[in-house]
Amino acid sequence: MHFYLRQLCEFLASLVTLGMAEVVVVAAAAQLGADTPATRASSSLSESSSDDSDHHPDPKDDAASREKLRTHPASSSPVSVEADFGIVSKANQEKLLPLTTLTTLIVYASMVRKNHWDARFLRGQRSETPDDWLRVHDRDFVRRLATRHIGNVAADGWNCVAGAVQLINAWALQSTEIPHLIPPSFELPFNTRLRMAVCLNVSWKFQRAQYSRFPRQFYNLEGEEPSLLAPHTYEMAFIGFSFMTKDEQALFGGWSNDNVRAIRAMYNEMLAHEVSLVSYVDVFTLLTANVQVQTEWWLQDMLDRCPELTADCAMAARSLVPFFVYCVRRGTEPSAGALVCASLLALSTTTNPRAKLRYNPAFFRTEFCFNDRNAAWMLIDSALHPSNLAEHMVVIGCYKDPAWENYCFVEPQNLRVAQVAAAAVA
Repeated sequence: MHFYLRQLCEFLASLVTLGMAEVVVVAAAAQLGADTPATRASSSLSESSSDDSDHHPDPKDDAASREKLRTHPASSSPVSVEADFGIVSKANQEKLLPLTTLTTLIVYASMVRKNHWDARFLRGQRSETPDDWLRVHDRDFVRRLATRHIGNVAADGWNCVAGAVQLINAWALQSTEIPHLIPPSFELPFNTRLRMAVCLNVSWKFQRAQYSRFPRQFYNLEGEEPSLLAPHTYEMAFIGFSFMTKDEQALFGGWSNDNVRAIRAMYNEMLAHEVSLVSYVDVFTLLTANVQVQTEWWLQDMLDRCPELTADCAMAARSLVPFFVYCVRRGTEPSAGALVCASLLALSTTTNPRAKLRYNPAFFRTEFCFNDRNAAWMLIDSALHPSNLAEHMVVIGCYKDPAWENYCFVEPQNLRVAQVAAAAVA
């Protein structure tokens, strides 16, 4: 019995000795690395962590750190997370804003005019059915007030361009790809434009869902299993194809069944980009709370409260908002109040016989703060002296079309009177 107890004690003593030897080895290793830069950094990090254990972080510092990550609040979206995508700085985003907006607007206008996308304001079904419904005019199936004011692609009635630009700023502009000097052709790198196409596709699907009219012309490749969805449209790939230049489209091989392998490869690449976008960006907030959508909330609130504002006037004001957005000077980000104020000032000039609102300085001083009234004057001044890119955006749609419903309100002579009125209320 004593023999077994002695053996047990010797075994336990060997374990303790081994443990102490390991401690000595670890201590020696730590001593050898005590003066290395990595060790000093680690020790300083440990000290700072221990010192900050009882320190409550400042909310301002936390907000500043989130701003550096260039992310958006995740509270409005269940799938958004904070991540650093290497996005260009806020200042560079504002400098690139006219170019990204113009590029997106051109492709969006092309999609609508080619009838690939249905951007009409359909009225929906009615309980009454005409006796001879086949002879009913097409205008009877659309909302006339919305169609008359914001039915043109430049007015961006569905906020697709405005939403896509927000997604582009949050995700598509990678700092490693944007050149310091934009080439004379004003073309962004192809990979950037491909991500811009993904942003426009997501914005369109969010606003209009199934209102696409792309032809189904692509079948499965040989050797692949048949799909019940065939023939395919590859709609997203066509949007990416539309963002290409003429030379790039020729090099790509064109848009036909003979080039289906390249088309499918680009579609798969863009689909992976789309998954990345909706997984790591606060898509819902960017599409539903951007400044152009906020102007609609503002006008709806005024329409409910102000008897002098009619539905026709509110819709006309909404139609002028993109005009001022296109003309805004680089480096400035107008507020919703400033855009609404500038639009209503343009609609209430005393020299215009078609004015939709009676000019009343007290009304503008009551509804809009001092900063918004001053910014409205700057917006009107930018519209009177637009940049080259702004002129290209204005030419694309209705703002240079004399036949448009509200063309008289964006003419220079009307804007000059509106600017005088803006100075008076500011």
